[in-house]
Amino acid sequence: MAAIASVRGSSKLHTIMIRIATQWWATCSVLGSFDLDQIESHWAEEEVSVPIRWPVEVTTAMRGLFQSLSLTPALVSIEMAVQCQAQEMSLDQVRPMAARVAVGIYYLVLPLLAMLGTVLLSWLVTYLLVPLVHKLGYSFNEAGRRRQARAKALQQLREAAHAVLRQAKLPEDIWVDVEQSGALELPKVQLQRATKEADPFLREVLLASSSLLRKACLARARVQDEASFSIPMWEEPVLVLDAPQVSVLANEAEDLASFLDELLAWSHRHTQLESIAAEGEAEPSEPKVDEPVDEAVDEAVDEADEGVEAGFQLKSLSPQRQHQFLRGFDLDIEVDEVLDSLDLGLFTPKPGFRQLIDQSLPIIWVVLVSLWPGLLSSFLQMIWCVAIPEDDRLVSRLLPHPDVECWTDAHRPSANIAFVGLAVWCVGIPLALAAKVLSLADRRAPENYRRFGYFLEGLEPKFWWWDILVKRADVGLMMLVTYTSAVRDPEAKLMVLPLLSGFQAILAAWVKPYANDQAEVLDVLEETWLVWTCST
Repeated sequence: MAAIASVRGSSKLHTIMIRIATQWWATCSVLGSFDLDQIESHWAEEEVSVPIRWPVEVTTAMRGLFQSLSLTPALVSIEMAVQCQAQEMSLDQVRPMAARVAVGIYYLVLPLLAMLGTVLLSWLVTYLLVPLVHKLGYSFNEAGRRRQARAKALQQLREAAHAVLRQAKLPEDIWVDVEQSGALELPKVQLQRATKEADPFLREVLLASSSLLRKACLARARVQDEASFSIPMWEEPVLVLDAPQVSVLANEAEDLASFLDELLAWSHRHTQLESIAAEGEAEPSEPKVDEPVDEAVDEAVDEADEGVEAGFQLKSLSPQRQHQFLRGFDLDIEVDEVLDSLDLGLFTPKPGFRQLIDQSLPIIWVVLVSLWPGLLSSFLQMIWCVAIPEDDRLVSRLLPHPDVECWTDAHRPSANIAFVGLAVWCVGIPLALAAKVLSLADRRAPENYRRFGYFLEGLEPKFWWWDILVKRADVGLMMLVTYTSAVRDPEAKLMVLPLLSGFQAILAAWVKPYANDQAEVLDVLEETWLVWTCST
């Protein structure tokens, strides 16, 4: 959506709200790791702690909600499947350790599998889905959508123009000449306006081309079947009146037929006067044919030119300028032609393998960042050790697997995998993304914004790092408190988590990293989510 929005120049909030919602989900998902019905309240006056009466059904529903909102909702337990497969393939003495190592390797290679799946899905989209959709008459790029919308508007204008031509009893092949003249090279909005005002539009198109006007007049003369309007007599009809005078006649006429009839009448009078003058019957003092209307026409032209707006009122422009005026509406400076032709704002038609990987990078970054909270929690749980009293001494044991003593030979292989995963993926993904965005010369350039707009959209330019670093750190602190022994008691963890959310809310209210072009609605939304998380 961010890529498409960058192509369209859209200011909608869909991408930003999805990003804020996923961050809220990652923060609140840590609550699913607590057995709230087992948490004891220490605020009672009695010496015996009283368990909190928290419904188990609420906890189950909350965990189901967080799981359904996950990028990879598990219909089956992948961890369980990996452990079972590893136990079947390993020897008896190493089966428990093999199961944990197999799960660690799975999470270690999961980002690579996700990247490979993203490229494969992109290939299917570009080589199968996009051509199929094109054959069905739809398009995934802005240029295709505009062409389809413009073709539809042009068809509607064609039908409206044919109706006008039929009403004026003119042949429909005049419309073919109109199409070939280039007068229809207009954007969709102008075509739609022309459809609503088909008659005035045809008149203005005829004004822009003397050949079209002459052909329409000849066709209208044949319809009238008047002997006085023979073809040789109508060789240069636009020379009878000058361009402003013809434009006034076109604006004052009720419809196309009456406009052509008026031109034919002027031409008939002009031809008769020329014939009389040639025979010597006209007096030298007689006024010229256009003298009686010169003053009125000039006044009408002046009045009309005072209030002309862009549209179909071309008035006294020369035919060449009128044609340039019509063609000028076809320019669109807001959308780059190359970006506009990209399917889904990302893909060129049938790219090569290297080009496909490069064009899939925006999706890969989004997938990696979406996997990041799950990877962090999984790797932290692989080294989540708690002290358990045993025979008058404390033994550090792995909480998800209490039978494993921490930092022994049974735990060390999976712990090493966890440390590698934390360093490579959990620390590496945000830092690599931040370094990549930092290296961009112009982060708001269309090409860069198309690639990284998911992480930049809605933020002030100077706070581009807010989502990549600050929000990652916020989620990371939440998970460090939850999935490590930095805070040992579950009750203390539940008290520290709201403090972290409150600190984040204060920081967001102070910095205000989101753009103000939406009346600060994004800052308010961020504060609302953080306050709700803090109160939860």
